Amino acid sequence: MSPDDAFRGMTPRSWADVDNESAELRPSAPTSLRRLSAPGAYRPRSVELLTTPCGRIVNPPDVAVGSHFLSSLHQQTRAMEDIMSSHPNVGVIDRMTQAIVENDRETLRHIFTDDMVFHGRGPIPFAGDHHGVDGLLAALGTVFELTDGDVKLEQLFCLADDEWGAEWEHAVFGRNGRTLEMNDSFVYRFDDGRIREMWFIAGGPAEAASFWA
Repeated sequence: MSPDDAFRGMTPRSWADVDNESAELRPSAPTSLRRLSAPGAYRPRSVELLTTPCGRIVNPPDVAVGSHFLSSLHQQTRAMEDIMSSHPNVGVIDRMTQAIVENDRETLRHIFTDDMVFHGRGPIPFAGDHHGVDGLLAALGTVFELTDGDVKLEQLFCLADDEWGAEWEHAVFGRNGRTLEMNDSFVYRFDDGRIREMWFIAGGPAEAASFWA
């Protein structure tokens, strides 16, 4: 099942539910902060890219009762999570993010396959399907144009294996004196270490659409 199959049927109400529920899983404050330029021909004020260690999300509460089975399952899950969080494709995702905020098209052309497709889903100004590096940067560029570069991004976790990757990101946008917070999901499909397909699924509140209008 592709991310689009899971996304179908979601409503602005369900986006808000996802955003509210996800707040419980936010990790501690980021360990570093870098100010980076955003894509596009213009020069926005600033974009803040917050980086954190990969957060652990699997923590079954029943392990505390001393069940040998649950403890063993928990250890196996943590071991698999360690493998996925240290997979080389996690580094590919991190380099992609860095290249996007620096508008480094040459690096992006090595990271993406020639037929890469970027899917934007949810209450966002670039909803739809976009092809290639130019399509990706044009789509994301609309966000930086509408916000004049008032964007803060914080990676909450990132996992990957040979074929798939997933990333969860907390984003804060400022526009015309208003602020919008969103918890967004990214899903990546890899082909021999390069990203062939990428989904951006916005998890903003119900009023997110009016923020961009």
